[in-house]
Amino acid sequence: MPALLVEMLGDGRWRHPSEQALDRVVPWRDEPVQLFMTIDQMERETAGLSRETEDGELARMFWVARRGAQPEPVELPWLDLDRALLVGGARYSDCIAIALDYRTDAEDPQVVVFGEEMVDLHQGSRGFVGWRVVAPTFPAFVAALNLSEPAD
Repeated sequence: MPALLVEMLGDGRWRHPSEQALDRVVPWRDEPVQLFMTIDQMERETAGLSRETEDGELARMFWVARRGAQPEPVELPWLDLDRALLVGGARYSDCIAIALDYRTDAEDPQVVVFGEEMVDLHQGSRGFVGWRVVAPTFPAFVAALNLSEPAD
């Protein structure tokens, strides 16, 4: 877990961001997103995704794999569950998830989001599905969400 996240959990800076900040980071979302507020909740949600996706079909639906179970390294748009921690997600469904992705750096992971992007609002069609980078580092994610300062 990044030291900055542990620090933010302790001093109150890790909090739900504004809707405008979320729109900058996850512009394709079509429902409310929340950050998980404790390390226990992050670990529980990650373990839950791991259990749910033990079935191959669900793993493909959520674009998750395990490095240990694959002959080749797991690359985006797939998430390597052996090297990830969920830190947020959609409030009402499983259609959006936010994860720290430790494949790039064990101390300062990139932040990836799972979800679908609405391509044509009139047709209701959806585009990208899978995991994609929304911040190259955890501090960049914090800055994009304006979480650097404690809440008033």
